[in-house]
Amino acid sequence: MSKYPFEVEYNSSKDKNMRKIFEKSYDINRKYFKMDIPKFKIKIWYDRQKFNEKLKLPSESKYHAHAGMQTKTMHIMSPSISKIEDHNFNKEFFKSIIIHEFCHRFFYKKWKITIPIWITEGFACMIAKQEKFLSKKEKILPLSKMHYYKDWIRKPGYWQAYSLTKFSIRKYGKDKLNNLLSVLRKRDNYTIFSKKFKKIYGITPKEFQQEWLKQKK
Repeated sequence: MSKYPFEVEYNSSKDKNMRKIFEKSYDINRKYFKMDIPKFKIKIWYDRQKFNEKLKLPSESKYHAHAGMQTKTMHIMSPSISKIEDHNFNKEFFKSIIIHEFCHRFFYKKWKITIPIWITEGFACMIAKQEKFLSKKEKILPLSKMHYYKDWIRKPGYWQAYSLTKFSIRKYGKDKLNNLLSVLRKRDNYTIFSKKFKKIYGITPKEFQQEWLKQKK
């Protein structure tokens, strides 16, 4: 019996040693979060159109994965397809994607929240050590535009989310971020989030972002 709570559905003639990558990624997150997560399935996709339709993504989307943290299935686009779509795509990047997606499932199990997106995505980028894969040329967005999934899917900002999350820990410490995450609720809108953020950090999200912008220059 496997010590890992997942099964992987993939074409072994197209993708080699997939399970080892998933097991190592799981171990990295298990070590960080100090817990396990419930059983789930990992489905590797070999059709971009069907992948986008299943996940309700724009038809032109080239997203590589979806953690599906509130479902029993994680969806991953096959590396064999991603390499065709992007010649810069490589094994190291793929491994970081899997660590990132696993982090989402562990994060949700621990805190039961999916928003604000800038924290959930920034946290996953940080655990996966993805900084070198992120573009610093992104347009800087206000945090109100990085709170909801509907905004994120139109204009994602992975580098900004990563940098903001890392800055919050470096300046204010892990405890404050953990305290914030522990009082957030699944459906907190931006206004409610802002009030909880100010109570813990002593400043508004807007003021926090201004601090981040100053140190970034």
